[in-house]
Amino acid sequence: MSQSTQTPASGRRIGSDRVVAIGALVTMVLLFVMGALGPREEAAVAAPATATASASPEGPPRAVVPVRVDDPLLVVNDDGSATVSAALMNPNDDEVALVDVRVEIDGRPVPVSSTIMWLPLQPGTSSQVGAASDAGGFMVPSGVLAGAEARLTFRFDSGPCVHVVAPAVARSGEHSLIYPTSGRLLSADEPAVPPVGAACP
Repeated sequence: MSQSTQTPASGRRIGSDRVVAIGALVTMVLLFVMGALGPREEAAVAAPATATASASPEGPPRAVVPVRVDDPLLVVNDDGSATVSAALMNPNDDEVALVDVRVEIDGRPVPVSSTIMWLPLQPGTSSQVGAASDAGGFMVPSGVLAGAEARLTFRFDSGPCVHVVAPAVARSGEHSLIYPTSGRLLSADEPAVPPVGAACP
Protein backbone atom coordinates (compact mmCIF):
# COMPACT_ATOMS: atom_id res chain seq x y z
CA MET A 1 0.00 0.00 0.00
CA SER A 2 2.83 2.36 0.82
CA GLN A 3 4.42 1.89 -2.63
CA SER A 4 1.18 2.55 -4.51
CA THR A 5 0.75 5.76 -2.53
CA GLN A 6 4.19 7.20 -3.58
CA THR A 7 3.87 6.40 -7.26
CA PRO A 8 1.21 9.01 -8.05
CA ALA A 9 3.15 11.60 -6.07
CA SER A 10 6.29 10.84 -8.07
CA GLY A 11 4.21 11.11 -11.24
CA ARG A 12 2.89 14.53 -10.24
CA ARG A 13 6.43 15.83 -9.75
CA ILE A 14 7.52 14.60 -13.17
CA GLY A 15 4.46 16.22 -14.81
CA SER A 16 5.23 19.60 -13.23
CA ASP A 17 8.78 19.58 -14.53
CA ARG A 18 7.53 18.89 -18.03
CA VAL A 19 4.99 21.72 -17.81
CA VAL A 20 7.70 24.17 -16.74
CA ALA A 21 9.99 23.03 -19.54
CA ILE A 22 7.25 23.27 -22.14
CA GLY A 23 6.24 26.74 -20.86
CA ALA A 24 9.80 27.98 -21.11
CA LEU A 25 10.10 26.60 -24.64
CA VAL A 26 6.83 28.23 -25.74
CA THR A 27 7.98 31.56 -24.28
CA MET A 28 11.28 31.37 -26.20
CA VAL A 29 9.46 30.53 -29.43
CA LEU A 30 7.06 33.45 -28.99
CA LEU A 31 9.90 35.87 -28.27
CA PHE A 32 11.75 34.63 -31.35
CA VAL A 33 8.68 35.00 -33.59
CA MET A 34 7.90 38.49 -32.29
CA GLY A 35 11.49 39.57 -32.82
CA ALA A 36 11.48 38.18 -36.36
CA LEU A 37 8.19 39.89 -37.31
CA GLY A 38 8.96 43.28 -35.77
CA PRO A 39 11.40 44.63 -38.45
CA ARG A 40 9.21 43.26 -41.26
CA GLU A 41 6.17 45.14 -39.97
CA GLU A 42 8.20 48.36 -39.74
CA ALA A 43 9.48 47.85 -43.27
CA ALA A 44 5.95 47.26 -44.53
CA VAL A 45 4.81 50.52 -42.94
CA ALA A 46 7.80 52.52 -44.17
CA ALA A 47 7.51 51.43 -47.81
CA PRO A 48 4.27 53.32 -48.65
CA ALA A 49 5.63 56.49 -46.98
CA THR A 50 8.69 56.45 -49.25
CA ALA A 51 6.54 55.93 -52.35
CA THR A 52 4.22 58.81 -51.40
CA ALA A 53 7.11 61.21 -50.78
CA SER A 54 8.63 60.52 -54.19
CA ALA A 55 5.40 61.19 -56.10
CA SER A 56 5.24 64.58 -57.89
CA PRO A 57 2.05 66.58 -57.24
CA GLU A 58 2.51 68.66 -60.41
CA GLY A 59 1.96 67.60 -63.98
CA PRO A 60 4.15 68.46 -66.99
CA PRO A 61 4.50 72.18 -67.87
CA ARG A 62 1.96 73.50 -70.32
CA ALA A 63 3.19 74.56 -73.75
CA VAL A 64 2.85 78.23 -74.73
CA VAL A 65 0.31 78.71 -77.53
CA PRO A 66 1.46 81.05 -80.34
CA VAL A 67 0.08 84.58 -80.24
CA ARG A 68 -2.48 85.25 -82.96
CA VAL A 69 -1.61 88.08 -85.36
CA ASP A 70 -4.57 89.77 -87.11
CA ASP A 71 -4.61 92.46 -89.83
CA PRO A 72 -0.83 92.94 -90.17
CA LEU A 73 0.14 96.02 -92.21
CA LEU A 74 3.02 98.30 -93.05
CA VAL A 75 1.44 101.77 -93.02
CA VAL A 76 3.51 103.91 -95.41
CA ASN A 77 3.93 107.52 -94.30
CA ASP A 78 4.31 110.54 -96.59
CA ASP A 79 8.10 110.61 -96.13
CA GLY A 80 8.56 106.97 -97.24
CA SER A 81 8.87 105.53 -93.74
CA ALA A 82 6.48 102.78 -92.68
CA THR A 83 4.88 101.88 -89.35
CA VAL A 84 4.10 98.31 -88.30
CA SER A 85 0.43 97.74 -87.46
CA ALA A 86 -1.22 94.55 -86.22
CA ALA A 87 -3.67 93.28 -83.61
CA LEU A 88 -2.17 90.67 -81.30
CA MET A 89 -4.34 88.20 -79.37
CA ASN A 90 -2.76 86.33 -76.46
CA PRO A 91 -4.60 82.97 -76.03
CA ASN A 92 -2.53 81.89 -73.02
CA ASP A 93 -3.36 82.06 -69.31
CA ASP A 94 -0.26 84.16 -68.56
CA GLU A 95 0.91 87.54 -69.83
CA VAL A 96 3.50 87.64 -72.61
CA ALA A 97 5.22 90.64 -74.20
CA LEU A 98 6.11 91.62 -77.75
CA VAL A 99 9.83 92.40 -77.72
CA ASP A 100 10.82 92.68 -81.37
CA VAL A 101 9.54 92.83 -84.94
CA ARG A 102 11.75 92.01 -87.93
CA VAL A 103 10.83 93.20 -91.40
CA GLU A 104 11.86 91.80 -94.78
CA ILE A 105 10.85 93.43 -98.06
CA ASP A 106 11.43 91.47 -101.25
CA GLY A 107 13.38 88.93 -99.18
CA ARG A 108 15.76 91.58 -97.85
CA PRO A 109 15.95 92.52 -94.14
CA VAL A 110 15.47 96.25 -93.57
CA PRO A 111 16.33 98.45 -90.56
CA VAL A 112 13.67 98.73 -87.86
CA SER A 113 13.48 101.45 -85.19
CA SER A 114 11.59 100.45 -82.05
CA THR A 115 10.52 101.82 -78.70
CA ILE A 116 12.52 100.75 -75.66
CA MET A 117 9.46 99.45 -73.79
CA TRP A 118 7.94 96.10 -74.74
CA LEU A 119 4.25 95.74 -75.50
CA PRO A 120 2.51 93.65 -72.77
CA LEU A 121 -0.21 91.26 -73.94
CA GLN A 122 -2.76 90.40 -71.28
CA PRO A 123 -4.32 86.90 -71.31
CA GLY A 124 -7.34 86.60 -73.57
CA THR A 125 -7.19 90.19 -74.82
CA SER A 126 -6.18 91.91 -78.05
CA SER A 127 -3.47 94.61 -78.15
CA GLN A 128 -2.69 96.94 -81.05
CA VAL A 129 0.87 97.28 -82.31
CA GLY A 130 1.49 100.95 -83.12
CA ALA A 131 -1.30 102.30 -80.92
CA ALA A 132 1.08 103.77 -78.31
CA SER A 133 4.02 106.08 -78.77
CA ASP A 134 6.04 104.72 -75.84
CA ALA A 135 5.64 100.90 -76.06
CA GLY A 136 5.39 98.35 -78.83
CA GLY A 137 6.15 100.78 -81.66
CA PHE A 138 8.09 99.57 -84.73
CA MET A 139 8.99 101.65 -87.77
CA VAL A 140 11.02 101.24 -90.96
CA PRO A 141 12.76 104.64 -91.34
CA SER A 142 12.72 104.95 -95.13
CA GLY A 143 12.50 103.32 -98.53
CA VAL A 144 9.06 101.67 -98.35
CA LEU A 145 6.60 102.01 -101.23
CA ALA A 146 2.88 101.37 -101.03
CA GLY A 147 2.01 98.13 -102.78
CA ALA A 148 5.11 96.28 -101.61
CA GLU A 149 4.79 93.00 -99.71
CA ALA A 150 6.63 92.50 -96.46
CA ARG A 151 7.36 89.52 -94.26
CA LEU A 152 7.01 90.36 -90.57
CA THR A 153 8.42 88.26 -87.74
CA PHE A 154 7.00 88.95 -84.28
CA ARG A 155 9.18 87.82 -81.37
CA PHE A 156 7.89 87.45 -77.80
CA ASP A 157 9.50 87.01 -74.38
CA SER A 158 7.80 83.61 -74.07
CA GLY A 159 6.62 81.17 -76.70
CA PRO A 160 7.35 80.81 -80.41
CA CYS A 161 7.84 83.55 -82.98
CA VAL A 162 5.05 84.28 -85.45
CA HIS A 163 5.73 84.93 -89.14
CA VAL A 164 3.16 86.72 -91.32
CA VAL A 165 2.99 88.39 -94.73
CA ALA A 166 1.76 92.00 -94.66
CA PRO A 167 0.98 94.46 -97.46
CA ALA A 168 2.41 97.98 -97.46
CA VAL A 169 -0.47 100.45 -97.71
CA ALA A 170 -0.52 104.25 -97.97
CA ARG A 171 -1.55 106.05 -94.79
CA SER A 172 -5.14 107.26 -94.74
CA GLY A 173 -7.72 108.39 -92.21
CA GLU A 174 -8.34 104.87 -90.97
CA HIS A 175 -4.72 104.70 -89.78
CA SER A 176 -4.89 107.90 -87.72
CA LEU A 177 -4.21 106.01 -84.46
CA ILE A 178 -1.16 104.14 -85.75
CA TYR A 179 2.10 105.76 -84.62
CA PRO A 180 4.56 107.10 -85.58
CA THR A 181 3.32 109.10 -88.56
CA SER A 182 6.80 109.99 -89.80
CA GLY A 183 10.28 108.55 -90.00
CA ARG A 184 11.53 109.88 -86.66
CA LEU A 185 13.55 107.38 -84.64
CA LEU A 186 11.65 105.80 -81.75
CA SER A 187 14.68 105.50 -79.48
CA ALA A 188 18.26 106.69 -79.20
CA ASP A 189 19.47 103.35 -80.54
CA GLU A 190 20.27 102.97 -84.21
CA PRO A 191 17.71 100.94 -86.18
CA ALA A 192 18.60 97.26 -85.97
CA VAL A 193 19.22 95.24 -89.12
CA PRO A 194 19.24 91.47 -88.47
CA PRO A 195 21.60 89.46 -90.68
CA VAL A 196 20.16 87.71 -93.72
CA GLY A 197 18.71 84.35 -92.73
CA ALA A 198 18.88 85.14 -89.01
CA ALA A 199 16.93 82.55 -87.06
CA CYS A 200 14.13 83.67 -84.77
CA PRO A 201 14.78 82.25 -81.27
